[in-house]
Amino acid sequence: MVNKIVLYAINAVSPHWSDKPFDVSVLPFTILPDVGIEDVSALITENTFDWAKSTLKAEDLKTLKSVRYAIVYRYQTQNSFYGDEDVDAETYITNIAACLRLIRPMQQHALVAQGHITADGTLDVGHFDHPINLMEVPFVQKLFHLHNEDLDLLRLLIQPYLKAMTGEYWKFRMAMQYHDAGHWEDKFWKPRFTLWVSGIEALFATDDTNHGGRLVTSERVKYFLGVDTNIYEPGDIPSYLPQAKFTVSEIIEDVYKLRNYIVHGERVPVQYKAKGPRRGEFY
Repeated sequence: MVNKIVLYAINAVSPHWSDKPFDVSVLPFTILPDVGIEDVSALITENTFDWAKSTLKAEDLKTLKSVRYAIVYRYQTQNSFYGDEDVDAETYITNIAACLRLIRPMQQHALVAQGHITADGTLDVGHFDHPINLMEVPFVQKLFHLHNEDLDLLRLLIQPYLKAMTGEYWKFRMAMQYHDAGHWEDKFWKPRFTLWVSGIEALFATDDTNHGGRLVTSERVKYFLGVDTNIYEPGDIPSYLPQAKFTVSEIIEDVYKLRNYIVHGERVPVQYKAKGPRRGEFY
């Protein structure tokens, strides 16, 4: 049997100077019997990705080599080559990463890497996704870092989440597809915003005229999330920056107004260009 491994990088672990520094002493942290969050720096050496030098830019190579924390899935196969079971392993870990992104959306650079563990305990890479730079996520998400409580929530949710994503739970599956698709739409904010609103509608509305539309969806969002619930949890925005205090009831009407301006091809009114520390992107 070949000892194989697939990992999905986590690029934004809370640093020691943050409001909620990440306690690395909990690592490795078990999410499922075969999956955990680990410090993988010992697996990746200076030469791990050398075989891909000819196809990678120096910056991308540096990104891959600098991966320290990741969601890790360890498994065994009969074959040393890259096969169907390895594709399945990557799909498995990508679904788990999508669940974590739902809990704590963060900037992403390195993605999936798959290979086997060598005799000296390091990673021999067989396949990896090309690094990306999601630089145009909402500004506030650029400030998000992984917290220890995020791992507890991931472990609590992951089994029902995977059941939903592999079963006939299409409203949930479609909502998640829109949510993730919005994160990979890194060039233009309007398609990203529209995808995320589509995710809300997939979850809270149907094509039945009595159970769809802006009013029904908005009221259901307020009912299930709570009208006075702040859209940011404590600690989402670092304490050295202005704290945004917007409740669900305050924001949902504007969400739909903005969505309608976009999908109907109208110019977005100036009042939706929120003021913030970087090109009006903050809130």
